[in-house]
Amino acid sequence: MMQKEIPERWRTDPLYRALEAGNLRAAKRMLDKRESLSWHETAVYAPLAFRRPAWLLRQILDLGPEGQVYCAGEFVRPGGGWRIRVCSTLLVVAAALDDLVSVEELLRRDYYQDWGLIRNEFHPNLVREWTEDMSAWSYEIFERGFHLDMFHMFRMESKGDGSGEKRDDNLRRLMQKYDPLGAAMCCGALRCVARLLPERAEELSLEARNILSGTPLPGDEERQRAVMALVEDRYGMELAELLDPGEFRDRDNPLFLRCLEKHPEWFDLRIARHFIEWADDEQWKSNDANWAWQALPLIPPHLVAAVVLEKLPICDGSLKSYHLFRGLLSHSQVHIRIDRCAVRPNLGAQRVLDIVECMEVTGEAPEGGLSGLAVAMLNAMLHCLEVHDDVESQCRQRMLKSPEARAILEGEDPEMAIAYLDWKAKEGGALYKDTLLLMTILGLREERRYEL
Repeated sequence: MMQKEIPERWRTDPLYRALEAGNLRAAKRMLDKRESLSWHETAVYAPLAFRRPAWLLRQILDLGPEGQVYCAGEFVRPGGGWRIRVCSTLLVVAAALDDLVSVEELLRRDYYQDWGLIRNEFHPNLVREWTEDMSAWSYEIFERGFHLDMFHMFRMESKGDGSGEKRDDNLRRLMQKYDPLGAAMCCGALRCVARLLPERAEELSLEARNILSGTPLPGDEERQRAVMALVEDRYGMELAELLDPGEFRDRDNPLFLRCLEKHPEWFDLRIARHFIEWADDEQWKSNDANWAWQALPLIPPHLVAAVVLEKLPICDGSLKSYHLFRGLLSHSQVHIRIDRCAVRPNLGAQRVLDIVECMEVTGEAPEGGLSGLAVAMLNAMLHCLEVHDDVESQCRQRMLKSPEARAILEGEDPEMAIAYLDWKAKEGGALYKDTLLLMTILGLREERRYEL
């Protein structure tokens, strides 16, 4: 623990000075004379026993109170390069420092491994024992953000004159809750990771999963790869299969796309809608760097179709100019497949033509009826017989001449199409002459000529 973080009263404490200096003989003599240690004293002395002989931590804990002991301090992470500020149980600190001997001792004393249990006891002990002489940063952690600022890492860089300067490297994102396993993973403490991993992958804590799915600290890529390899070897499965896509905070992580491939069931309509919207967001400068763009082919086709059908009625003008569809229609690996029965029968002519020209129509016509797409198409074709010099009329004319549209109608029951057009005329929705003409154009009835 860094001395500058300890209040003045402890810097003159003989036992603390002996422990900090590594004078274990003097520390043992003083501990042998003590009958007990307060919760506060245990929290200050115990971290100084980490990575020291096992008897030292055991004796301090034997003199201390029963139950969980919490500590706050700044430590040098094993392997160097980073310092960590930890404000949690002794077990979390020992795991982060890869002190396997201390971890085993604390586990033997039933220290909590679950974050929820750690959190439940955290605040009352701190208020009772630590308020009187809190150092500046500890006070901020305990009193203002103790439930978030459980673990903070930063790098000390040399100025060249022997002094150091703290560099944050945007690491505020690491201020989060950590259980012992998550702390060990974050610090690359492989021995403690191996010890704390549960028997089954399904039992991995959310905190540990957040670390596995996160982006490593600058220069820490090798450490994280070692942790990931250890986890994969333990459970005999790829990390992409073990993790859930919803656990990724940083979706630019390449592992996120592989995880999506393994878990297509994770998608629902809401998620598919957001991915499609993000893929065409103007803030993205390059499609190659856009995780949402790369994820488009991974969205299940039925959800892509559902989003398209949901948004089609509100489009104005060309479909390709509508922001939601620009990404979909321009992506070489995305093919929009629309079930003819899922289309609204009151869909406008322009949108029907968009389906015909830009999408693949699937599904079978319902027995004894017409699909929604066929009804919308017949309505549009009926109106195209009314000649108007406008965009809508031109669209209907294109549909009438479209071989794709004809092919779609050929997949419908012709008797049902005739019955629908007859009903349309009887209800006053179209003129009889128009329905008869449309039947003739579509080949639904033969044209007969009579000589009088």
